[in-house]
Amino acid sequence: MATLGMHRDFLLEFAALEKSVQRRVFEAFEKFTVATHTGAHLEKLTNQRDPRIRTIRITDFWRGVLLKEDEGDSYLLLKVLPHDKANDWACKHRGSVNAATQGIEIRNDVALERATASLKAVAADEPRRLFANRSDKVLRSLGIDEEILPIIRLLPDEAHLEALHRVLPEQQFDVLLGLASGMEPEDVDREIVQAYARTAAPTSTGQSEDGLVSAMAHARGRVALVSGPEELLEILDRPFDTWRIFLHPAQYRVAYRDSYNGPARVTGGPGTGKTVVALHRAYHLARRLPADAPDGCVLLTTFTTAS
Repeated sequence: MATLGMHRDFLLEFAALEKSVQRRVFEAFEKFTVATHTGAHLEKLTNQRDPRIRTIRITDFWRGVLLKEDEGDSYLLLKVLPHDKANDWACKHRGSVNAATQGIEIRNDVALERATASLKAVAADEPRRLFANRSDKVLRSLGIDEEILPIIRLLPDEAHLEALHRVLPEQQFDVLLGLASGMEPEDVDREIVQAYARTAAPTSTGQSEDGLVSAMAHARGRVALVSGPEELLEILDRPFDTWRIFLHPAQYRVAYRDSYNGPARVTGGPGTGKTVVALHRAYHLARRLPADAPDGCVLLTTFTTAS
């Protein structure tokens, strides 16, 4: 049986599709969970940055984009887009594995090249460097790779870093944002890098955990692994709900901490996942209730000031 992973972006785009198209998407990818000869259905493109990225026909208008393992039957569903946009996206993007977290990362090579050119123009007139006090050795130990290092060496301030939020590989952006906010490298390693490692999803496919399967498992919060056609149908039946329960490692650390010394307060702007963290915390506490607990449940309440 093939191993199938779904990227968060895929679920968001799937949720916006018409029901008839959603049904065709399910039919196309259901085959991946029950067969190992699906390669014949995939198409390569010319001039693409990553030869492992393929497209698959959903309808005459819609195509899916996925990353295929070099050898074996592991696939990561990345996007579902109109035909031309899918091909364009597939040609510009590339998958890689973060050296520190071992999680899969997807990067836009074309956008990174454009960002580098823009930052070189800025750097020519701006002597400040955001990460001047951090050595390449330290940055590499935190998962910043050789292609990203030259880019961040051009950054003058945090505002320019935040402008690259949608361009930099997500795990590397998290590390850089932590450093820029004043965290020490040791804290970034413990709070961000190791958090990704600790929240790796279990793999129960019976296959070796090398390669893409392991990289998807170490991308918890952005990738959901699918165990079979029933789970695929369950996820695609409520894609937005599935996306919302994904936890970033920082959220996971808060929700699944063993205990707090008294009340704990989690702050964040609208849509940052506070309620989702609270739900996971309640679930975590409920699982730890002793068998003889009086009510055997945990009460979660919320409130709003909206009238």
